[in-house]
Amino acid sequence: MKLGIDIIEIERIQMAIERNNAFIERVYTPIEVFYCKSKGKHQYESFAGLYAAKEAFLKALGTGMRYGSWQEIQIDHDELGAPYITISGVFKNIFEQGGYSDVQVSISHCQNIAMAQVILSK
Repeated sequence: MKLGIDIIEIERIQMAIERNNAFIERVYTPIEVFYCKSKGKHQYESFAGLYAAKEAFLKALGTGMRYGSWQEIQIDHDELGAPYITISGVFKNIFEQGGYSDVQVSISHCQNIAMAQVILSK
């Protein structure tokens, strides 16, 4: 089992998005952008939470962003709103080569910060 956790200031993600739209295109998939923008005035909390989840996944996997792209890690939500991670490309290969069979994610945010925790298990 491997654990990854990340915490980020929501304002930092908001500033990155407002400063340069390329940030959204580089980090988030179209499905993630649609999800976050559907949150209206709370979209930056959602963007920050998804970013933290991607970072936590990379920490659990032990690779950082040396390989692949942010787009290969997608945070989806089930019918009840619970997040789950869909991986593809390089990260899926690393995940499978590591012998992992399951990934769990939890995301939380408050007024100023967002955090996520990821557990990979074999």
